[in-house]
Amino acid sequence: MKKSIYLLLFAYFVLVLGIFAWGVSDLYLVIGLMLSPPGALGLFYLFRSSPFTSSKKLEGWGAQRYAERIFENSSNLLFVVDQGGNILRRNKTSRDRLGREERDNLNIAEIVHPDYMDTVKEELANMFKMGQFRDVKVRLMAEEDEGKKVLPAQMRGVAVTDYAGVLEFTDQEEKYRLKRRLRESSARYRCLIEDAIDTLDSGVVLIDKNDQIVWVNETMEDFFEIDREHLIGLDANRALRSYVESFKEPESFLEMAESAYRDNSHVSNYTCYIEDGRGVEQRVLEYRSIPVETDRYQGGRIEHYIDISEVKRLERNLREKTKRLEKSNEKLEEFSRSISHDLKAPLQTIEGYSQVIEEDYQQKLDEEGKKRIQALGKTSQRLRQRIEGLLTYSSIEVEGGSFRPLDLGRIINEMRDDLDYVLEDVDFRLPEEFPAVYGHETLIIELLSNLITNAVKYNDKEDPMIEFGWERRGEDYLLWVEDNGQGIKEQYLKKIFEVFEKLNPRENPEGTGIGLALCKRIVEEHGGRIWAESELGEGTTFYFTLPGKEKELAISEKKDMDLESAKSKKKEPVSNR
Repeated sequence: MKKSIYLLLFAYFVLVLGIFAWGVSDLYLVIGLMLSPPGALGLFYLFRSSPFTSSKKLEGWGAQRYAERIFENSSNLLFVVDQGGNILRRNKTSRDRLGREERDNLNIAEIVHPDYMDTVKEELANMFKMGQFRDVKVRLMAEEDEGKKVLPAQMRGVAVTDYAGVLEFTDQEEKYRLKRRLRESSARYRCLIEDAIDTLDSGVVLIDKNDQIVWVNETMEDFFEIDREHLIGLDANRALRSYVESFKEPESFLEMAESAYRDNSHVSNYTCYIEDGRGVEQRVLEYRSIPVETDRYQGGRIEHYIDISEVKRLERNLREKTKRLEKSNEKLEEFSRSISHDLKAPLQTIEGYSQVIEEDYQQKLDEEGKKRIQALGKTSQRLRQRIEGLLTYSSIEVEGGSFRPLDLGRIINEMRDDLDYVLEDVDFRLPEEFPAVYGHETLIIELLSNLITNAVKYNDKEDPMIEFGWERRGEDYLLWVEDNGQGIKEQYLKKIFEVFEKLNPRENPEGTGIGLALCKRIVEEHGGRIWAESELGEGTTFYFTLPGKEKELAISEKKDMDLESAKSKKKEPVSNR
């Protein structure tokens, strides 16, 4: 209607202009033409459509210009299309992304990928029928210098009039690119994890929450001579039965594993013995099955088969060697008793004859003969002491049941009374308090007695001093006996703990050379260690450790202790002469 009126108005004014062109200047004629019905109708519509007729229409024109700017500058691809898919207008983003800027008569079929054209046509029809549609995935075709390029997009549309509508395409290329990178990254990490699991020495089986096998590593193939591809996808119970027949006791293993599956419980350190067809043991595996219970995943299990064949072999060898050692010790003790008896008998004869000669033939012997007879008696006596010391040393073997808490203060005070004749004129220094150690009382007394007696015996000072001290070291105690005697050369500090080793055999012929070896054996039987520090002319300190409470007894290598720290932490002594 509006178009017809505008055309009529246009023709009418052309007629007026023609009259002017022919030179008609009658003002009344021109006014009459304008006020005639066609002229009046045209002026009415012109005036009505004028933007200056009202402020409301003026605001409409501003909103229209604002909408134009939004349409043109949108980051999405916008198209105004008719029902036939002809593109009436498109925005700057669509021209930049799809190209074809010089063409005006485009159809939507030229920019949509052929595989999605049917979908677009269907949605376009729905748009004009229903008024809108949204969120349809399509692919567009862009023209670039290198050729055509496919762009993933999400399409929605809205009908503006009965004959025109707007299609909006959201570019999904960046989103798809990020998703692709994420998938590739996930695939790389999955491959990394799978390769890492394959490098493990342990067999690994992954079970999902549906009790199906999702992964089996290569080590499982080596352990059970199976193809892991045949296990993946199987039910866990069925997979177990496919290789459990090689176990020494398959039914027992199946019962245990299936019970863990049902109860969703852990299995730790179950030992499996793998045999070949002849019943010969091939390897020993430790089976572990752990339910997966994390914040991100609930259900499923991870199973491990750890090859402990070498460990079990070493354990068997150790047991065999222990048995042989026990038998050897029994034979050694038997030999020691036998040799002791065999040596003591002739010694008794020698001692007896020496005593008879010394008593009965004293008048017939000159001074030289008497000295030789006395030397023979002393030599046989020292030999007897050595034999008894050797027997004592070889027979020290402590059972853990004989250990108990010991008050060292009581033991040392009792020893001081017993050794009163030895400690005479000796400055014997003791701490104010004593620890309660854990050990065998008789052996601890022997240990302390030997160390204190040696400290007196080898002291060459006019004012001999002996100090006993201690300090706590974790669950153990570090103890020491220090003297101000003649000292020991550094090269002998380890040698003195060996059997029959004497530093000054000529100056001390009465010693057997077993005392410190005996001390070392006693300390080791208590799970400790003993060592000495000395400075020539200044004295010697013997350090040793004893347990502070009950623990497994074993002769073990312990770390070297900070001796300087031990010395600095000695308690203030109390003088006891």
